[in-house]
Amino acid sequence: MTESSSAPIAYVLWKFPKLSETFVVEELLALERRGLLPVVIACERPDEQRFHPGVPSLTGRTVWIGELSRSSRLAACAATVARHPWRFISCARSALRSPGRVSLANLGRSLVVARIAEQRGIRYLHAHFADVAGEIACSAARLAGVRFGVTIHGADIYVRPRTLRLVVGSASLRVTVCEYNVTEIVRRCPGTSRSDFLIKYAGVDTKRVRLPSSRPKRPGRQIVAVGRLVPKKGFGVLLQAISLLALTFPTQVSCVIVGSGPEEAELRSVASRLGIAGQVDFLGDRSPGDVLELMAAADVLAAPCTISAWGDRDSMPVVLKEAMALELPVVASDDFGIPELVTAATGLLVPRDDPEALAAALAQVLRMPAEQRAAMGQAGRVVVEERFCEDAGAELLVRAFYDLLGDLPARSGT
Repeated sequence: MTESSSAPIAYVLWKFPKLSETFVVEELLALERRGLLPVVIACERPDEQRFHPGVPSLTGRTVWIGELSRSSRLAACAATVARHPWRFISCARSALRSPGRVSLANLGRSLVVARIAEQRGIRYLHAHFADVAGEIACSAARLAGVRFGVTIHGADIYVRPRTLRLVVGSASLRVTVCEYNVTEIVRRCPGTSRSDFLIKYAGVDTKRVRLPSSRPKRPGRQIVAVGRLVPKKGFGVLLQAISLLALTFPTQVSCVIVGSGPEEAELRSVASRLGIAGQVDFLGDRSPGDVLELMAAADVLAAPCTISAWGDRDSMPVVLKEAMALELPVVASDDFGIPELVTAATGLLVPRDDPEALAAALAQVLRMPAEQRAAMGQAGRVVVEERFCEDAGAELLVRAFYDLLGDLPARSGT
């Protein structure tokens, strides 16, 4: 069949839609193209003015727990406890064993999610991120007597170890976004093995993300970097690299950094101290469409990802795939899941936290003849089309959902 059908599946999310998590929207839209319309249950709606262009089509099937009236939430909690008192006691004991109050707060949310699931005939809950959303989905599934699964991304591997073990150990479907993550999760979750995990890359809609016209054949001069202004993005290293380029590069190089976050003031200060404030523009948050336009106008994308003081790190940033889909050469850290994506044909990899190596790699790409940069970008586009197309990833999920539930609506696009 070619028309979409509702399914007994709900996605459980902490905040939706988040500008920094457009991969969730892409996944939901790809599932829709394959005939499935999961309900979305989110705890909060972010106070953001920019969002993915596909969001409006998803809001009609989204429930925000925080926007329900207090009486509605209390009634849902009471109904769940009354229907399943022993399940509630089991979940409460588990929450009480967790340090801090996060698990107890999540238990309250899970009571509401369980009630929504029962009212709507949901038989499977799928969470993105194993920490908050994963814990809520895990408890809600126990309360409602349904199955749940989780997609594990990056920070959620490191932030709450006990919750990670609980969620991974209880999930019927364990998904993550790269081989690197599998290694990290198995190391932290005794009793699991690599074969327990489905790798579903956070992919790109290659029909939407494409270069509108060929880049001008000019000397390379424009660097773009995209991401939240947080330590793991490594933008401090990027600023150091740009200061080195300013000393050695024959023409002035400029860089635009797209994103917002707690490090913005410090990064601006660093740019001033290094004498490159005039070469670096901090653009703040931009819509996904604006980000694509900025990358289409650039000569190279820099992604100097690193590890924060508490262990947070990227796994395989979606922006790298978007840049490659736009035929843009990339320079990135030779770590995490990035080598699974970037090859010598599509960009350059450098040791993380090494501004000299980063500067040298950026200079190498910028000095390439325009035709060579274009060939590198075209090779990147092919890699994304062949291995990181969101529709192909969504098909893997649909098959997994069928294996678990068996009688989902017929698929389209297969």
